[in-house]
Amino acid sequence: LSAATIVNTSRSCFEALKSVEDKIKQQITASLVVHFDETGLYTEGSRWWLHVASTKNLTYYAAHPRRGKAATDDIDILPNFYGTAVHDFWSTYFKYKCSHALCNVHHLRDLKGIEECYSQKWAIDMASLLLEIKETVDEKRVVVGKLDKDRIDSFKERYDKIIKEGLTENPPDRVRDGPKKRGRKRKSKAKNLLCRLKEYWRETLAFMYDFDIPFDNSQALSSGIYNPQDLQKP
Repeated sequence: LSAATIVNTSRSCFEALKSVEDKIKQQITASLVVHFDETGLYTEGSRWWLHVASTKNLTYYAAHPRRGKAATDDIDILPNFYGTAVHDFWSTYFKYKCSHALCNVHHLRDLKGIEECYSQKWAIDMASLLLEIKETVDEKRVVVGKLDKDRIDSFKERYDKIIKEGLTENPPDRVRDGPKKRGRKRKSKAKNLLCRLKEYWRETLAFMYDFDIPFDNSQALSSGIYNPQDLQKP
């Protein structure tokens, strides 16, 4: 086949499927819960980003040279989306007025890193609590539509207690002394994670309050296309 034949065939397929693509996009935008993610790829030697928006039944891909809000505005799903966006805490997503839910698989990975690198007990306790809540939700969703208030309050109280213990292990940063050392020291990874879990507790525990919201963002991650070289890294 000549190059021109391949180009013409691709163009014909694109035009024939445009209405299908538009319908997928419209239905995802109107969904109550949507998973979002982005991953790098190369187009003719240039770094681009593959953006993914997916539900249980639909997936929409969009390749774009940008990663941030310029790209998500151009893709035009998030600007008109008013459900719950499940994602990995990428700051761009918080620029939209929809509700948010954070991926707890990412949290578990980060907590494991804190445990291994800093040997902090709160990280072990938080990971165990998140998994316990998930197990409880998975068990209860079979017979009921939500957790009872006492169970929710108990989990939230334990969550807050672990955060408090973690902040005790990671006291406030001291202000640097000297003319060339003004401002506060850069926060450690442990402190950054604690601050995120404290400030975004509702987004972290969204799956506990609403059974329609998943524990993690695996739906979008499994829908993404990854660079094979990334899989070879140790």
